[in-house]
Amino acid sequence: MKRFAIGGMLLMVMSLLAVGQAQASTLKWVIQSTPNLHQPAFFLASSCPSTTACTAVGWNRATDHSELQVPLAERWNGSSWSVQAVPNPVADENDAELQGVSCPSITSCTAVGTMDVDPLGQFTLTEYWDGSTWAVQTTPNPSGTEPQLTAVSCASAGVCTAVGSYTDGAGVVSNLVERWSGGTWSIQSAPAPAGAEASMLASVSCASITACIAVGKYTNGAGLVSTLVEGWSGGTWSIQSAPPPAGATSSMLNGVSCASTSVCTAVGNYNHAGVTTLAEHWSRGVWSIEPTMNPVPKSDRLYAVSCASTSVCTAVGSYTNAAGAMVTLAERWGGGSWALQTSPNPSGSTTAQFAGVSCPSTTLCTGVGSFYSYPTGYFWNHTLAERYP
Repeated sequence: MKRFAIGGMLLMVMSLLAVGQAQASTLKWVIQSTPNLHQPAFFLASSCPSTTACTAVGWNRATDHSELQVPLAERWNGSSWSVQAVPNPVADENDAELQGVSCPSITSCTAVGTMDVDPLGQFTLTEYWDGSTWAVQTTPNPSGTEPQLTAVSCASAGVCTAVGSYTDGAGVVSNLVERWSGGTWSIQSAPAPAGAEASMLASVSCASITACIAVGKYTNGAGLVSTLVEGWSGGTWSIQSAPPPAGATSSMLNGVSCASTSVCTAVGNYNHAGVTTLAEHWSRGVWSIEPTMNPVPKSDRLYAVSCASTSVCTAVGSYTNAAGAMVTLAERWGGGSWALQTSPNPSGSTTAQFAGVSCPSTTLCTGVGSFYSYPTGYFWNHTLAERYP
């Protein structure tokens, strides 16, 4: 009788698992409609503080096909995307764009990027949304350099960390970290690996106001590009050891997400007989490489990752398919391994890619990016937003 009961229970569990897997296989990303005032237009990052609130940022042209880039922000209210009014701190022939965004609540968002001020050069840009309007914030810039901020993470409305890089007069590229606290931005010192000729941070995630992880890449004296990971625990930034993929001729990390102060996932890509996706997991103070899926291991890249819990993460990017076209790429990690997800490409698009992703829950994600279409003799780039499931 016990054997029969156990056997029956096993059959029931296996049946439930099969149903769950069948349901999971039918879930896929769905394209959302996004407004485009002027083309080209790009989404570069997203942040969703709830299942019914998302903000995506990037840039678009001031007018169709003009040469002037202006900041772009759009918001999802649970049913549709709409363009937000974003102040442009520069005018005339100067460019500005937003590259990263973090929304710790449904009424608070901070976005970062860069702006050109002719003839002075390039400067960092930060803007804050208080639930009703966007406003430009004052940020410091390393003297005599060309700086940029590429990502930001806000553990609260009053505490944010932004990362990027700056180029000095000699052409040397160095890490840039800035922290928002007490109502002002200030520069933090972030070391470069020993012997590095160039070092830059691409992404940051702060699980608390005193715990942040930043990732990127650096170039050594021999010209080899390698992954870079740095941690901050309330005092100073320090370099962490992240293993390079076996046989890689170059590697980099483009995105990071920390579900807790001790568990993080970073994604990127590396070169080894083609470009291949890369994922590394940090737990108990140690980074380790996780096997990822590659649809066509020739030009597969992961640009961003979002972990809604310590055991569920979603990463997005792009890959070149068998026909030679760039298409969207999405992968999900459920605590054991990475698996490919079905992500569509807009009808008529010649290329499409994800640049950012945000998952407010373990069962819901929003990915953003851009796609090209060729309607009337011009290559038009449009914003792209997809929702899973």
